[in-house]
Amino acid sequence: AEDEPLIALDLENCLNGAGFHVLGPVQRVRQALDIVASEHLDAAVLDVNLGGEPIWPVAQALAAKLLPSSA
Repeated sequence: AEDEPLIALDLENCLNGAGFHVLGPVQRVRQALDIVASEHLDAAVLDVNLGGEPIWPVAQALAAKLLPSSA
């Protein structure tokens, strides 16, 4: 998740070059939350501020997916 186009492109190129499949980049918190909800993710790169919105809801959603649920 990165809202600066040149930084996002550079990150995407670096990660693709390292063999990762990149979903994104996304420029809005809502887009990032949609990806977290719908995709299996092995890792995430998050900008602290996306278009003026704090990224914390996305970080919390990622953490929630990693925590085992108790029945």
